Amino acid sequence: MWKKLWHKIKNWRLIYKVLAVNLLTLFVPLFTVGVVYCNQLCQNQLKQLEHEQKYILELSEKSVSGNVAEIELIAKIIGQSVYMDNFLGGSFEKNAEGFSNYWLFLNYLQSIAGSSNAINSLTIFYNNDSIPEHWGNMYRLDRLDRTIIAELFEDDNGGKWYFGKNFNLLGLDLQQLPKQFIEEEEFVYLLPLYSQAQETFYGYLKIGAAKSKLFSALSRDKKFRVQHKNGDILLDFVSKGKENYEKTIEFSTDLRALNSKMYLLADVSSLLKPEEYLTVVAIFILIFLVSSLFSLFIIRYLMKRFERVSHFMQKVSGGEFVLLEEDGRHDEAGDIVRVYNQMVHNIIGLQESIIQKERERKNAEINALRLQINPHFLYNILDVFCNRLEEVNQFELSNSLVILSRMLRYSTNWNGHSTVFEELNHLKNYIALQHLAYGEEVQMTVQCPAELMEVKLPKMCLQPIVENAIIHGKRKGKTISIKLNVRTEPNRFVLEINDDGCGIPQEQLKLLNDALINGVTSEQIDGRIHIGLHNINKRLKLEYNEEYGIIVESKENFYTRVLLTIPRWDGGEEI
Repeated sequence: MWKKLWHKIKNWRLIYKVLAVNLLTLFVPLFTVGVVYCNQLCQNQLKQLEHEQKYILELSEKSVSGNVAEIELIAKIIGQSVYMDNFLGGSFEKNAEGFSNYWLFLNYLQSIAGSSNAINSLTIFYNNDSIPEHWGNMYRLDRLDRTIIAELFEDDNGGKWYFGKNFNLLGLDLQQLPKQFIEEEEFVYLLPLYSQAQETFYGYLKIGAAKSKLFSALSRDKKFRVQHKNGDILLDFVSKGKENYEKTIEFSTDLRALNSKMYLLADVSSLLKPEEYLTVVAIFILIFLVSSLFSLFIIRYLMKRFERVSHFMQKVSGGEFVLLEEDGRHDEAGDIVRVYNQMVHNIIGLQESIIQKERERKNAEINALRLQINPHFLYNILDVFCNRLEEVNQFELSNSLVILSRMLRYSTNWNGHSTVFEELNHLKNYIALQHLAYGEEVQMTVQCPAELMEVKLPKMCLQPIVENAIIHGKRKGKTISIKLNVRTEPNRFVLEINDDGCGIPQEQLKLLNDALINGVTSEQIDGRIHIGLHNINKRLKLEYNEEYGIIVESKENFYTRVLLTIPRWDGGEEI
């Protein structure tokens, strides 16, 4: 009996299986364990609240620590500044140059203070009596209460954060309004200032950090406080509005940068009560029953359209590419029809592209085979010429014929690929022959790391580019310098050929790059766009893809730069 029932269930249509699973996995558990589920949901909310508050504390701690580290770094930069050392350690002259240096130093301090949002004020207390004071930035050292400062630095002379009681600067009662050491709503960082040799004490650097900016990660609507390890309350936003909280939980984290602890108060009185969850679950069950009946009709209607797409996809798997008629709807089924049609179009286009590329590759192979003649008789004759020239002490011409023979062997041995090392050797031989025609007017340098010498690339890619540079870039009677640089980029190798020749006019440069990008042959554009660059670019794109090839940059009468790009390979796979 059970086997027959199970067999019938397995043969149900998909819509009935979906409905049955929904009923078993949602309706029955909700009906039987509703109360337990509600309690668990409340606990989950509490855990989520705890996670969120700890996350806020963690982010706030990182933000405050970052601001503190930034202020301490700025103080260290000023303390180690040669500019500060020269100014505080020198003698102030009451002349134009002295006052100019004075204002430049003040601007230097203000520009550094403006580089950080957390800095509220920046003041130097100095012991150089020749330097005049400036309200807000420059005060003599005797303005400080040395007893308080001595207590702060009794352990060591490193920078210290000061959270003690405020005090007035001595002798600065302006119209019965004394100047206080700590300005309103700020923390203070103090750093002793010494000469570069750490021999002379100059005074103290005081940086006032605005509390609101130092703790900018915590908005004012958050109930938090910051308490020093000695028990002092540095900031307190907990008491404000706490009476509006019925039930609270407090979370804390260490704030090591200020030797303090930060507390965050969270209100949990707004969490839903279990009886409210029971109402939600009951409503959900009712909606589920109604939606299950409604979804039955919708699924039956939609399945017809999906089955139609499935039928045509089976035809595609058999090699029959048939397009579906679109009904103009913008639902999921309509999207699937449109994606299916686009997929069929892409497959057809890809087939045509593969066929075209294969046809071009075969044509290239045929053309290469046509050029592969047996040149051994040329090599033998060149060897005879070399021997005869050496007999009459024409060693320079003999060496040139040897180089020419090597170039012929390299260019006629067409195996499709070469290494950077082999291409550079061929290029070296070519430049040696050019020296016969131009002497030292043709100069070439190569920069290539040793690890890139074995990089493979299509054969005969560099020499035609250098030849173009000499033929079209060299000015008559002038020296042309050609630089070849081989480097790596994140996903490709770049071979860059620069020359300082006459360059290319902008109109011709645009035609050249359009021809290289669009695959237009040189004869269709301009006589100056030679077939060599076009063939190299075409071979690169056929060998790899349209992303790689040749790009030409130039400024007339200044330079020409040719960038040849090929993909990087790692373990036989493209990066």
